[in-house]
Amino acid sequence: MSAQAPSNFYGSEQHPFPSGPLAFSWAALAQELGVGEDGAFNMAWIAVDRHVAAGRGERVAFRFLGEDERCRERRLLAFVGLRPAG
Repeated sequence: MSAQAPSNFYGSEQHPFPSGPLAFSWAALAQELGVGEDGAFNMAWIAVDRHVAAGRGERVAFRFLGEDERCRERRLLAFVGLRPAG
């Protein structure tokens, strides 16, 4: 079985590996995500930051829907609301 993505896998976007099989590199991933020198990172913070940077900060990240009779509260929280203040 080949490790290549089908030709339409990335839709209209440019295929990142146009001439060969898909490859994975921890070093490349660390560089793309901005992982610190100690190798520690928080994937949740990275995901939130990437959504906000891409202009999707106002999209709903979490929906809270109270289900029991004591709590019928409904809350929406956008990605930008998940970022630390300051």
